[in-house]
Amino acid sequence: MYHSVSVKLKVHEAVKEEVYKDMVRVFHKYRGKIVHNSIIKLSVNGQRRYLAIRGLDEKEEDQIFLDWMSRNALGKLKIGQEYEFTIETTTLIEKLKWACRSSDPAGRIATWIAIWSAVLGIGGLVLGAYPIIQDLLSKASVEHVNSDMGPG
Repeated sequence: MYHSVSVKLKVHEAVKEEVYKDMVRVFHKYRGKIVHNSIIKLSVNGQRRYLAIRGLDEKEEDQIFLDWMSRNALGKLKIGQEYEFTIETTTLIEKLKWACRSSDPAGRIATWIAIWSAVLGIGGLVLGAYPIIQDLLSKASVEHVNSDMGPG
């Protein structure tokens, strides 16, 4: 299901442990139906960035927590300033983009290993199935030729 929410929030520095992790923190009531730990598309000032969304405590409900990389990518957002943000759900392809372009090398490398493993697995299936398909086609061809000749 596609969901989109627009909300005005004050920018705050990200929690130290979440710097270079491509995460954003927003209080749950400003996310609409977008659930905790989803990959979302965050847009502001005509810029967008894919981020994992997390929750915030009630006392910080009118704020959005972003690290320097995300603030810079979204148009050099200033800490303490209010901006109109749009939070949207993402497709499977957009989630893969987030993982492949992650600032955290551990996540990015794991994603690329998984993608290459899937490609090699599909290639192995195709190569493994080729002789079987070729054999079935040659048997069908022989049977067709024999049925055209009629009784001998």
